[in-house]
Amino acid sequence: MKTLHLDGEVFQAERIVKTETSIIGYNGITEVFAFRGINDFSKFKLENGEEFDLDEKTEQALLFADLYEEVKTENLTLSLALADVYEELKEIKGGD
Repeated sequence: MKTLHLDGEVFQAERIVKTETSIIGYNGITEVFAFRGINDFSKFKLENGEEFDLDEKTEQALLFADLYEEVKTENLTLSLALADVYEELKEIKGGD
């Protein structure tokens, strides 16, 4: 459970998501509080050590970016391995 403080009031939720203009608290998939149209986030404070959660779209985008980097690295590794095999085959055939 995370805790958000605002002007002496306390709000609690399992997840507290901060976007560019809002802060929304969720328990499971149920929205338990929401502040929308925020211009100044300085009044909103989480408990010490707590961090805001990412919204689902941002979370998915980061997951996709991580997956993309893994695939890119694997492709590079395979390409280098194939280049090594090609060079070895050239040597076996006599350097043609």
